[in-house]
Parts: sequence; structure tokens; C-alpha cells
Amino acid sequence: MSNKTSGEQAATQAKVPGVPCVLGPTLKFEGVLAADEDLIIQATVEGAIAIPNNKLTIGVEGNIKADAQALQIVVEGTVEGNLYSEDTVIITNSANINGDIFAPRISIEKGATFNGRLEMREKAAEKAAPEQTLEVVPVSADSERR
Repeated sequence: MSNKTSGEQAATQAKVPGVPCVLGPTLKFEGVLAADEDLIIQATVEGAIAIPNNKLTIGVEGNIKADAQALQIVVEGTVEGNLYSEDTVIITNSANINGDIFAPRISIEKGATFNGRLEMREKAAEKAAPEQTLEVVPVSADSERR
């Protein structure tokens, strides 16, 4: 007999090396979704997704309203948010993306819909610095006369 709870046993059994975790189409998730394994999302997710060392696939039925970070990202479904990858972002012909993409390598298949900005750098963390702001100094009436 095991001393593990049924939840701990399920978690142990669920993580099989080389087999991604799948979030099915009936699941709705809000918040920060973090994992240390490959993940396929066929669900609705709102918030943020962090899988920095693994592959994230947003399946055809996936509907994401979140920024997502992963080693590799494959988009087959719908994304409203920014994508950050340390390796590659692949946008398939069924994808619909509204957001910016930061990755060293990007592939966009014919038929995909993408509205946003692409930034290809060696590391996604090297996002562009915020736009330079100019300091406006008021000019007094006295200084205009000089």
C-alpha cells in the first residue's frame, strides 16, 4: 500500500518522459499556467503561460488570451497575446495570432493569420528596450527673448 494520496499518484503517473501533457477542449483555465514538461493546449487559457524549458503547442481547438513563454512554440489555434521563444515559433496554416512574437527563428505557413510585430533576436529575453522618451523642458517667456 502506498502512502501517496490519489492526487500525488495521478501526478506521478501523468508525467511520462517524452509524452506531452494535454489540456483538453472542455477545460477553461484562468491564471498563471507553468509546467516543466511539453504541453499541448486544446483548452481556453487566460492569463500567462510559462514553459521556459519545453515545447508548447497551442492546438487547433486552443484559444489563448495570454502571453506565453516556451523553448519552442507551435501555434495551430488562436492566440491573443505575445509569444516569447528561446528557439523557434511555428505558425501553422490554421493559426490566428494577434500579438507580437519574439524568437530567433520563426516559420509562418501560408494561410495563417498574424497581426503583430516580429522581433528576431538570439534570446527572447532581449526584447527591445522601451521607446526612448524625450524630456520636454518648458521655455519661459524670458528665455525666448534672448
